[in-house]
Amino acid sequence: MRPFFVAALALLTLAACGDRSLAPGAVQGALGRVMGQRGQVAQPDLRKTLTPGFIAGFEGPLMYAALPARSVQAGLVPSVRNGSAQQWVTPDGVSVSFDRGVVTATRGLGGDLMSSDLDDVQSALRSGAIQGERVHRYLNQENQLVVRAFICEYVHTSGGAAQTLVGQIPALFVAEICFDSTGEQFDNEFWVDAAGRVRKSKQWLGPFIGYLETELLKVQ
Repeated sequence: MRPFFVAALALLTLAACGDRSLAPGAVQGALGRVMGQRGQVAQPDLRKTLTPGFIAGFEGPLMYAALPARSVQAGLVPSVRNGSAQQWVTPDGVSVSFDRGVVTATRGLGGDLMSSDLDDVQSALRSGAIQGERVHRYLNQENQLVVRAFICEYVHTSGGAAQTLVGQIPALFVAEICFDSTGEQFDNEFWVDAAGRVRKSKQWLGPFIGYLETELLKVQ
């Protein structure tokens, strides 16, 4: 894999070329800011920079991610891999860890998802299971570990397509509806392509972060 700092530099440079009206600080806000960090510069819409031509010319895998509750976006590139687990990072070091497209942990966002148990989610995505459980472990505002278990149901819809920045990708759509004993509920969405890759998703990371939206734009 090409060095991370080279990938980050390429993102920053091409983003600047894609919109000459962006000041350096605004470009940094679009790609280099820690996701969720409060800044003075309004963040431009990164989706306007990540055109199909930009993505095709980018060397190496690339992911788009957004936190709607915090109105922030970022481009991510792969970092450390361990078996089926792959960590993706922003240019300034925020990381999101995935196991075959399912978020397992985050670092650098505040109120991070520290770890999780997601075997049943994988069974739903890979084997068509319709019920399961997931366990999340968070750090709360007092820096204490909180463990929460959720019961989940799954609905599978075939024959559809994921609408992404690189166009439509034929995919199986899996809706995940989860709730816990307190009444907390969230709804996740996954679009899985013919190769078994999650190409688009909306995944709840916890009460402090909210939803993470992702699009796997380039595999290699």
